[in-house]
Amino acid sequence: MTVKHTRILAVFAATCFLSAPVFPVGQAALPTLLLSPGARATGMAEAFVGLSDDVYATYYNPGAMGLQPLANFWETFTLEAGEPVLYLAAKEKLFFAEKPVLWAATRHQLFKYSGTAWLNYEIYYLEQNDNIDKVVRKYLNAEDSSLASDEGLIAAAVDSVKRVNNVATKEDEEDLPDFRMPFSIALKGREFTALNADMANKVWVGTTTGLFVYNGSKWKQYTTVDGLPSDNIRCIALEDQNVWVGTDKGAAWLSGGKWRVFSTADFTGSDTITAIAASQGATVWIGTTSGLVRKKGKKVSVFDTTNGLVDNRVTGIAIDKDREVWVSSLQGVARYKLKSWKKYAMADNEVNAIAVDSRNFIWIGTRKGALRYSKGKTVVGKEGKTVEGAEWKHFHSKNGLPTDNVETVVVQDKDVWFLTEKGVSRYDKANREVGAFFEYLLPEFGLNDLYHLYFCMTWPTEDWGTLGAFIKYISFGENEWTDEVGRKLGTFNSFDMFGGVSYGTNFGDNIGVGASAKFIYSKLADVPVGNEQRRGVANSFAIDVGYKQRNILKRLDFGLCLQNMGPDIVYIDQNQADPIPFNLKTGVVWRAIDNPIHNFKLLFDLNRELIRRRDDENTAPDPFWKAIVTTFLDDPIKQEISEFIFSLGGEYWYSNFLALRAGTMYDKAGSRGEVTFGLGINYGNIHFNGSYIVGTAFVDKYLVKDRLPGYTFDDEGSARNKQLRLELIFMF
Repeated sequence: MTVKHTRILAVFAATCFLSAPVFPVGQAALPTLLLSPGARATGMAEAFVGLSDDVYATYYNPGAMGLQPLANFWETFTLEAGEPVLYLAAKEKLFFAEKPVLWAATRHQLFKYSGTAWLNYEIYYLEQNDNIDKVVRKYLNAEDSSLASDEGLIAAAVDSVKRVNNVATKEDEEDLPDFRMPFSIALKGREFTALNADMANKVWVGTTTGLFVYNGSKWKQYTTVDGLPSDNIRCIALEDQNVWVGTDKGAAWLSGGKWRVFSTADFTGSDTITAIAASQGATVWIGTTSGLVRKKGKKVSVFDTTNGLVDNRVTGIAIDKDREVWVSSLQGVARYKLKSWKKYAMADNEVNAIAVDSRNFIWIGTRKGALRYSKGKTVVGKEGKTVEGAEWKHFHSKNGLPTDNVETVVVQDKDVWFLTEKGVSRYDKANREVGAFFEYLLPEFGLNDLYHLYFCMTWPTEDWGTLGAFIKYISFGENEWTDEVGRKLGTFNSFDMFGGVSYGTNFGDNIGVGASAKFIYSKLADVPVGNEQRRGVANSFAIDVGYKQRNILKRLDFGLCLQNMGPDIVYIDQNQADPIPFNLKTGVVWRAIDNPIHNFKLLFDLNRELIRRRDDENTAPDPFWKAIVTTFLDDPIKQEISEFIFSLGGEYWYSNFLALRAGTMYDKAGSRGEVTFGLGINYGNIHFNGSYIVGTAFVDKYLVKDRLPGYTFDDEGSARNKQLRLELIFMF
């Protein structure tokens, strides 16, 4: 009995042209192992090994899984302010597609973090009939006499903005599509004392001369004239539509456009407010230099060292998702739960700040580093006793922070920001990523049951690097089973399936290493074939190893991956074992432009299959550990170079929302060339990418012709022509 192989053989012939590294053609089994997944990478002609910054690193370079953004990462920023940063404020995302915002302030300067840089200005776009004078007047809220109503002050501000933007003439201004508006225009000469940001994209700045609020287009100032108890602002708290401020003469809250004052001196003996936290409803917790006040409607309660606190000087207040209240004071932390207090004294230490992140972890900034408290789960232990599965973790200068003294802690979604003596540090909690990819293998032939699926995920861990998993499925469709005289005996489905796990870790900030282990299952013909005792089914395993280094030169990254290191695979006869396609990928990425609006990368990759047979095609090939060297020893250097496949690609991002990609690939040995195009859209935690491939015939006729001596292409290598690829990445 026989199998009608026509379709399967056509597929195998085609797959020699479907993936980049195919030389030497025909020397390895399972060319589907080299079918590259992903639409983003394909949009750049699969020049991706040096980048590999998303979940598809499970295929292209597991070493990249050890680095940001796939791994948890510490990063420290030094602001060019000329004075130390004193305050931080984070604005959380209101919905999943919104970008988070971070603010920082020194004693006299305000900065906004763009995602790549700290800016002390806002970008303004000039609309029709607009000019700098009009925008500055609106920015300063000229109708608000407390800011700038004097024409001389406004004129000075306009001149200052023009100097910053190199505008010397009217013609310069007319040619200006946008300009920088320094925050100092509105805050010049102010001494900052507090900072916070609300969900409506407003930043609130406390000073010694009142409270300022910026809504993205103009500033407004509040002082004692408007109802504040003092112009010396000490802290700011935001809850729903209410704004609470603490001053050196009591607290006040803004509701319905009016300020209402609350004095704590009658309860604690001090009106110097150090911290405020407002919970749902009408409950507000107010920290002072002499104790803690809880205001619940008209009812007031006082807490100090006699009934709950570790120390009377409150340094911070945070309310977690279980509505438990955490109060930091100089000598420790107190936790209010179910109308009772639990103390966490910290001897020989000083507690400066406290915050709660999106995972309900409690972060505590101290003189000896940052502490993270995880509640765990409450279970019933032996003899009916309640055991709390809490966990403490200590971060310090030896495991991430630039110095031990943490002055402020601010949380932003999963990230945590720390203010230290040596700058602003971020603990960047990497997202878990899930990816799904689909393509028709041979669109030119219209065979819709020939397709390629790839599912993958990455899972960053706290201390052990990043884990990953993947599964690849290649369908060869339905095939006929016939006997020796051609009578149809039935049908069967053919496919290849590979699944495995990946792992990546880092050595320092810029080097990542990783590996993938995969199980191989190939079902070509699960029926008897002639007189053979075995069927056309095989399985094996393989290992990939990857390496990535960032900034080998400024803005230049390098990647390398050795794929499919494993034993030969056998289908029918042990004597006909074939090697799997052991492959070398290497590449570089130049991050040419990297700013909040525009981001452009140029990528270049080399690919080569590493298979070497000693004499002819019938001899056993060298094992992969020898082929790494021997592959390059049997031909002249010019021939060896021509057996590489070259990929060149580019990726442009606009505001991290829209991406345009293009690339080209040349394969002399495979007589193949391609031009690729790609489009990407980031919508919050969902990333969509598509790519389109133009195959050999187009490249040969319109792009190459006689421009590349020695490179001749043929139409048979255009199996991927007009191929559309789609991928989806979800982050959580």
